[in-house]
Amino acid sequence: MGTDLLGRPTTEVEDELLELYRRCKALLARDDLAPCAQAGARVAAVGLWNAVNDLGLEHEQLLDLGA
Repeated sequence: MGTDLLGRPTTEVEDELLELYRRCKALLARDDLAPCAQAGARVAAVGLWNAVNDLGLEHEQLLDLGA
């Protein structure tokens, strides 16, 4: 279990969402993805960003993701 940006304990579901978001970001950092895979990873990251941002789990700008 981690903590959110305010230092509150996170739930198992919040931890899983944050892990999925970070995995999508890691995919986007690769330079060997096919264009369709990169586009799909970007869409997934943007959707997950909405959740992690609203839940206060992580905050960054979507431009940092190339979105």
